[in-house]
Amino acid sequence: MQSINVLLDEILYSILSAAHSLTTDKLRAGLLSILPTPLGKEALLEAEVELRAYLDNNTSRDHKNKQENDRDTFHLQWAFEVRHSLAYIHTYHS
Repeated sequence: MQSINVLLDEILYSILSAAHSLTTDKLRAGLLSILPTPLGKEALLEAEVELRAYLDNNTSRDHKNKQENDRDTFHLQWAFEVRHSLAYIHTYHS
């Protein structure tokens, strides 16, 4: 199981590095540049469905239409470490 998590972390890091942003359009391009396969496309579709459901239930209408360009302020290491913090919270508080 740990080997799978390491592989997924490497893929995530590669996607974040390619996207150099957390905006959905840049993440989409980053994912497709790292995994330009049916698996990557299926993962992208699933993520978009999940994100849309989350946003519909958890954000204001004004925020839904706002796309922020974070390329100048994006910090790859921070974005990657947030994933580990969220995994910890999910594991120990579920």
